[in-house]
Amino acid sequence: MEPALPARAGLRRLFSLVAFAAFAALAALSLPACSRHYTHDQPTTVPQNFVRFEPLPDYPPISWMGSLDEARVRAADEHKPLLIFIRAAWSDPSIIMDSTIWKDGRILAEAPRFIAVKVDLTKYYGAPIPDFLKTYYDVQTVPTTIVISSEGKILARLGKGTSRVKDIAAAMRDAK
Repeated sequence: MEPALPARAGLRRLFSLVAFAAFAALAALSLPACSRHYTHDQPTTVPQNFVRFEPLPDYPPISWMGSLDEARVRAADEHKPLLIFIRAAWSDPSIIMDSTIWKDGRILAEAPRFIAVKVDLTKYYGAPIPDFLKTYYDVQTVPTTIVISSEGKILARLGKGTSRVKDIAAAMRDAK
């Protein structure tokens, strides 16, 4: 019975060598096929339906006003829509919106048409939202973004956490 064990080990080695040789042969055969498609010395061709994406223009940042009353008067005088962002430093979604949403090119492209005001409720930590914001703008949460037309009509009220860029940009595009 003992002579059968070395024969089995030899068969395993032989099978391993055959498998390796077959793998090496397949790899060698596939290299020329790959090199036909991916060569470094030939220019690449661009398909007809290829869409090129150009970098977005570098828009200036939004110049936020600090007083809601002054912003409302200025928007009425200049016949411009009003963009109100109600935020607080203790609100994580407010911080996220400050660092992302208000720096996005889609928002910055629309911003010059607006009188923008940032209402900071940081000092109201633990206190209810001021009555004038609840009464006039129906603000329930922080942050809230409000888009008002040049005629004074509220077009959009976006709140309850971080708003999406596409929603704010669409509201801003619709404002006249």
